[in-house]
Amino acid sequence: MRVLIVHNFHRPNSASGDDAVVKREHQLLKRRGHEVRIFRRENSEIYRARALQRLRMAAEIPWSRANYLAMRREIKEFQPAIVHFHNFFPLLSPSVYLAAHHEGIPTVQSLHDYRFFCPAAFLFRKGEICRKCPERGLHRAVFHRCLRGSLPQSLLAALATAKARKSLGLITSFIVFSPSSKDRMAEMGIERDRIFVKPHFLLPEEVPTPRATENYFLFAGRLGEEKGLKVLLKAWESLDLPLKIAGSGPLESLMKDLPPGITYCGFLERKRMQDAMSRAYALVVPSLSPETFGLTVMEAYAAGVPVLASTAGALQDLVEHGETGLLFERANPSDLKEKVRWLRDHPHERERMGRKARMEFEKKFTSGENYRILMEIYEKTLKNHEGN
Repeated sequence: MRVLIVHNFHRPNSASGDDAVVKREHQLLKRRGHEVRIFRRENSEIYRARALQRLRMAAEIPWSRANYLAMRREIKEFQPAIVHFHNFFPLLSPSVYLAAHHEGIPTVQSLHDYRFFCPAAFLFRKGEICRKCPERGLHRAVFHRCLRGSLPQSLLAALATAKARKSLGLITSFIVFSPSSKDRMAEMGIERDRIFVKPHFLLPEEVPTPRATENYFLFAGRLGEEKGLKVLLKAWESLDLPLKIAGSGPLESLMKDLPPGITYCGFLERKRMQDAMSRAYALVVPSLSPETFGLTVMEAYAAGVPVLASTAGALQDLVEHGETGLLFERANPSDLKEKVRWLRDHPHERERMGRKARMEFEKKFTSGENYRILMEIYEKTLKNHEGN
């Protein structure tokens, strides 16, 4: 099968989960004998561009005729059986959906975030879950300057989201990564029978060998407000336990003058992150926004490491309380602190949870199982496309 993957990559050294997913699915399909191409743009183009070029790029965020034409040329040349979309924002624009539609190609969209309904992508504003744009209109994002506090950026993002929302009917199938995400996307307007659940996975060479644990807890991921970093730091104010923070993002300024016991590791390349994860006592995931999955949870499970996670979105699907880790109340640093202390005081329970976590990985998140599910989705997509 020929598969055309479409993705707007983030900047290098970002803690972007969708970039990692695209690379893994690309490798998985190639190893299984499929012909695969990636139609791509990269945010690094923005940083290399001159002022006039940046203005042109900005003007094309809601709609890019150049990408529309380039996408149609790519499809004509490659002749894919299916087009698999991941992220269109900001440089590709929603024009790529119309291009695939005009070429008559079946399409799949992986919903890594809420970009089709929320210009800021996270359904999150000022520390709280926000549904104003899906329920009351995209002008709310402009009014509140939801994208980096910028009126122009928020306006362009809202226009792109409006165009993307109109493209939903052009997409054959959608992939989400947890049952709760399926429910949420259906509530916001995507037909339930077009949504398929497929979790993420690790390639065989990425699966670590469980190692002897050390006594530190680990936070790994994007340093953004929606990831609960402030909740984490508040909880640790009176915890005399080692904590390592790995990642990059807009809240890196909080990593200055950290109290004793908390170490900021910066952005870690794959092998160093894997090593840090494998040796951790537990992974802490204090997210505030409704997560669509939780790649670090899966990576912790692969290393046989239990997870302390908030009750935010798909994290409740991933973490079985008392079995593969512990859940704590979202945005509640006191509850997080209590759960950290409990895990510290019950080392045998921690070891049991770690073993159960590894078993959960072997059952649900291997490349073989993921390939089986992906092929089923592709086959149903092709069938549904022929029926329309």
